[in-house]
Amino acid sequence: MNIARLNRKNMRLFPWMIMALLTLSIPSLLMGGFTDEALFKAMDDELQRTIRKLKMENLDKPYYVEYAVTEFQNFELDGSFGTITRKIDDRNRYLLVDLRVGDYTFDNTNFIGDWSGILQRAAELTIENDYDALRQDIWLASDQAYKAALEKLARKRAYVQTKAITDLPDDLSREEPYTVMESRVDLKIDRAAWEKAVMELSGIFREYPSINDSNVTFKAIAINRYFLNSEGFKNRRGTSVILVGASASTQAADGQNIFNYETFYARDINDLPAREDIAKKIREFARITLDISHVEQLSDYSGPVLFTGQASGEFFRQLLAANVSSPQTPLLADERYAGMVQKGKLAGKLNLRILPSFIDVIDDPTLRNWNGVPLIGWYGVDDDGVPPQRVSLIESGKLVNLLMSRIPTKKLKQSNGHSRGSLHIPAEGRPANMIITAKEKTSLKDLKAKLLEYCREMGLEYGIVVTKLRDKNSYLESDSSTDLTPEQRKTELSFPVEAYKVYVEDGREELIRGAEFEGITVRALKDILEAGDDSFAYNILLGNNPELPASLVTPSVLVEELDLKKSEIKPSKPPILKSPLMN
Repeated sequence: MNIARLNRKNMRLFPWMIMALLTLSIPSLLMGGFTDEALFKAMDDELQRTIRKLKMENLDKPYYVEYAVTEFQNFELDGSFGTITRKIDDRNRYLLVDLRVGDYTFDNTNFIGDWSGILQRAAELTIENDYDALRQDIWLASDQAYKAALEKLARKRAYVQTKAITDLPDDLSREEPYTVMESRVDLKIDRAAWEKAVMELSGIFREYPSINDSNVTFKAIAINRYFLNSEGFKNRRGTSVILVGASASTQAADGQNIFNYETFYARDINDLPAREDIAKKIREFARITLDISHVEQLSDYSGPVLFTGQASGEFFRQLLAANVSSPQTPLLADERYAGMVQKGKLAGKLNLRILPSFIDVIDDPTLRNWNGVPLIGWYGVDDDGVPPQRVSLIESGKLVNLLMSRIPTKKLKQSNGHSRGSLHIPAEGRPANMIITAKEKTSLKDLKAKLLEYCREMGLEYGIVVTKLRDKNSYLESDSSTDLTPEQRKTELSFPVEAYKVYVEDGREELIRGAEFEGITVRALKDILEAGDDSFAYNILLGNNPELPASLVTPSVLVEELDLKKSEIKPSKPPILKSPLMN
């Protein structure tokens, strides 16, 4: 087969970037009549040989070996103003090798000695089910992994001795072997129908000639993962993720960029909204985008803020979900790497109150829907091969557990089935289906009344309601919205995309633009005053990664006092000529 291999040094690119490079035509019959017998046999035979025989003289031998093979079938479309601007239709297969030297208490992992240790490397694997070709690829990847593990263990030992670190948690928990074989998933979509749909949906923006730029994206990906390790774990996992996204931008009279978007996620093509409902949503946010461009920029504000719908989902995603993930920080040979490594900022708050006493939080990877709304964060086995568990994270406002992989902490020694990663992001404890519930509930109407009551007590002319926050990880983001100053990067809550003033005097609502939160930290979780009786099911991709679908179910929340200020992003000059669509 005439498929060029990617250079190893480029393996650190994110999956969508890699897939964009692999645009070679692969015959659809290539994987027809698929059987995983040759693949699993090649993995097992090479794993046994590696454990028994792979050893350099006078050096450690592997004590743990894990192979994870991931296959992607990917179909993507981009459309703009009624035309298709990009199309990808490909298949790929990759291998991740987790080879460890040392022992469960201290090995070559959980240590970053240089830039290359921040992201893991995946090897491209032959897509054909040829036993000998597969063995050859797995052998080479195992050999490289062993040499790298030995070097890293030596550096880690030297670092620990230099720093005189003695009280370290183990590097790998011991878990009971688990086997599960899910059905394979194949990408079964009507490609021609979706090309027509993307053209029609993107053509809606022709109705709004003041929109400078717009895009409609359709992504469908089937992911089949094959897992085997030296402890006897074995699984096959099949999943799919479908996305329809639309974005639009325009400029206000002062040149400020106004960006808006809408996304729809599903695990099954039949769970997407009807085409006419998607079109309705696109028209709605296009109109709101233009309305925002005509209002005055918000003056500085300090007071209560009500988050509803998507904004509530993002509020809890950014301040809570991200901070009960990745509880164990790796050792860093250089503190410059600290900003590149995710760490749950609430991990050190175990058994302390981090939310009001009327709020509970669980994470349950086994849930497939919430009140009839499909959730996308479910799975039957995690990325360490461990079965998922329902975890009670927060009880009456107190943090009682964390999302755990097989990387132990000093206080939590075992996995709870929340290990999640991707080809290039190491597996760690991450959310699946996070459910935030309130024991004391208030209707949305009464929440707005409470907002105005608090504003009146503070002598404020109006309060703020936020209905949509920027998704920091969204591929839909415009370039200008990520051009942040150092001060803007300090806040942990992203820009409001759609927000309103609500006036105390008469309750009228007025759109705002150009606002950003200032100095927001996880401390804001404690400042929640009231929670709604609603529940918004919010589907997302962690890190904009199709291998990491997740869901949050959140109520509207009223926060006591937050600071908003005028955006410091410099406006750009508007186009000199008007859009040709306006002629």
